[in-house]
Amino acid sequence: RSLPFNNFRAGFSFAIPPFGQIRARSYLILGSLATVGAEAEWLDENLPPFGVLDAPVADAEVSGTVPLHGWVLDNKGVAAVELIIDGGTPIPLTYGASRPDVCAVWPGYPGCASGNVGYGGSFDAGALTPAESGHVLEVKATDSHGNQRVIARQRVYLAD
Repeated sequence: RSLPFNNFRAGFSFAIPPFGQIRARSYLILGSLATVGAEAEWLDENLPPFGVLDAPVADAEVSGTVPLHGWVLDNKGVAAVELIIDGGTPIPLTYGASRPDVCAVWPGYPGCASGNVGYGGSFDAGALTPAESGHVLEVKATDSHGNQRVIARQRVYLAD
């Protein structure tokens, strides 16, 4: 027996232009209603932050005071962002810079109501010892529930 096919798209107006994109985080949870509920609750509480390091770019040659910036989001709110160079002592970065471009892509996250999800800071490349293999920069973000993630890891080299 054939069943009618209903094209609901024709009945609704979408705010996505032709060939537009949607970015989202999605998870497949299988099981009973109790299992799905428990897993979804755990996921909501334990999702670590995510984000990007915009500058310096990977494999950049750096010298002097090096500006560093990017963005980070989390479903529970971002509590701290830190820079770690070559596994050393974390350097606190300032969180809360305006990044409306990020919130246009990821609306609904805490911080996006104001658009202030950017971070920034700097480090002194002159304090680093020359190394042929370069230096590894890591940006670690922590949310308000203590969940952490290294959101960026890249190598930079000292300029001659």
